[in-house]
Amino acid sequence: MSTLKFSSWQDLNGNEVANSTYPPGLVLVKSQTIGSGVSSVTVTDAFSSTFDNYRLVMEIGSSTSTGADTTLQLNGATTGYYGSLLRDNYTGTFTGYVRMNNATLWSIGQIDTGWGGCSMSYDIHRPYQTNATNIVGNYFGRGYSGFMSGNGSAAQHTGFVLSQGSGTMTGGTIRVYGYNNG
Repeated sequence: MSTLKFSSWQDLNGNEVANSTYPPGLVLVKSQTIGSGVSSVTVTDAFSSTFDNYRLVMEIGSSTSTGADTTLQLNGATTGYYGSLLRDNYTGTFTGYVRMNNATLWSIGQIDTGWGGCSMSYDIHRPYQTNATNIVGNYFGRGYSGFMSGNGSAAQHTGFVLSQGSGTMTGGTIRVYGYNNG
């Protein structure tokens, strides 16, 4: 039986990659399960000096509320959230938006009791630096496709809180990936 061992990362041409700790691409930083009947989930130790930018991939299993907004708040920042969330119902019966102007958090999606949850994917730029943190991404929930972008606090953040505007959520996973530029 053979054992394959690597002493450093290599690209497809056999060239050594400069950062031998992680190859270029997405690196899983943290995975956290959403409990049962919770109104919010606090994710700690998600951001650090290791990466400048992050991808949040979140699935919420179900909700007890009809049409609850799903929100995200960076730890330590209770004001200074700006941006717009556009949502469009697949039937064409409703298109709307949520605008955030010095809000207390970002609205990043919507969930309902009867749609089997909500799926979201967001990029967070520079949350650990003392520059404005930017967010951009999309979601599907409650029969709506949505897109959101914005910016927020210029403080250093290590985590965030995912919550609902009303009711509780059950099941699902929050995954945080760091973008390694190589």
